[in-house]
Amino acid sequence: MAQANEFTVITGGAQAEPVSGPSVQGENALVDILELAGLVKGVRERLAVDEAFTDDAILASLKAICSRTSARERLSAAFNSNLGLVLALHGGDLNTKLATLLGLLPRPRA
Repeated sequence: MAQANEFTVITGGAQAEPVSGPSVQGENALVDILELAGLVKGVRERLAVDEAFTDDAILASLKAICSRTSARERLSAAFNSNLGLVLALHGGDLNTKLATLLGLLPRPRA
């Protein structure tokens, strides 16, 4: 069993959404994952996400959010993601935090 940290204690051991490897979904997925990976540091800084929530967990949440194509689906995915949970637990205006998060992400592809 993995060692408990602040995040696993807060979330009751909830696991981050899995990130599939870039080669699994073809060449376009590689660009998407690299683009999202480049956003992790900015998301952490803009939303003041604690280091207890790992970069891999942020990336997994970003990937889950960006896999949705409509604004409503993305908002729902952000709210239901582990990153959304962490943002909610920090208090403050969750709607503003989620809007900021969605504004940092690339637009859905047609």
